[in-house]
Amino acid sequence: AIERYLRGILAAPGVQVDARATLLAALSRWATHGVGFADAWLLASAQTAGWPICSVNNRDFSGVPNTFRV
Repeated sequence: AIERYLRGILAAPGVQVDARATLLAALSRWATHGVGFADAWLLASAQTAGWPICSVNNRDFSGVPNTFRV
């Protein structure tokens, strides 16, 4: 419900967002994958920029290159 609400705000005329596509991707992952928003934002930002994620947090970044196992 929160994701739908935020998407409605972002779709409103006059709302300017620098990284709209990245933000929408992060919102989608946050709402559907059971991860925190900070992790969802990190992943979406890294994917947009083409960067790897170097993290021991394999649970929230499963299937992502360069995620280290401990």
